[in-house]
Amino acid sequence: MNNNENLPVVQPKPEVSEVRKASFWVSQICVIIATVLGVYLAATQGLKQAIAFDDIRSDKNNAYLRISLRTEMAGNIEVVKDYVAKVRKDGSLASRKRALALQTFVWDNMKFSSNTLETPSEFLMANADFLRTITYLHGEIAGSGISTDNGLKRMEAAIKKLEETVLPKIDSNVDELRTSLKKRDIDI
Repeated sequence: MNNNENLPVVQPKPEVSEVRKASFWVSQICVIIATVLGVYLAATQGLKQAIAFDDIRSDKNNAYLRISLRTEMAGNIEVVKDYVAKVRKDGSLASRKRALALQTFVWDNMKFSSNTLETPSEFLMANADFLRTITYLHGEIAGSGISTDNGLKRMEAAIKKLEETVLPKIDSNVDELRTSLKKRDIDI
């Protein structure tokens, strides 16, 4: 029998001096710096993507809102034009008292949309003024508070203002939003 067989096998002890070497600490610092830098770059890229997504969503919602508002305004113009034509043709009290079926679905629902406050105030004020003016003039014409001819002329002036100044500006604004979205490969 060999005496070496009975002896326990001794494992080499880990080098404690390895922790004391500069290369160990340099490599650990590099790992920490790489981790922090990686997290920072990933967070920055994630933030950029989130902002880009939010911009796209906001532009789409604003475009659809303005298209809907413009469509409602154009429809109301047609309702008022029809009223003016019938009153001019007939002139009777019944035709003057005929109800104006102005559409306000989009206008009423804009109160609940966060995109309403991103809509240029010029568009909002123009629609509010138009609805207020037409409602007032209709009441005055129907109640003989003003002459029919004067009331109809003022209605036509309100229509002209909307058609010649406001609607083209809305169209231009929507076109800008469409162009911006198209650059990001989004069609509306």
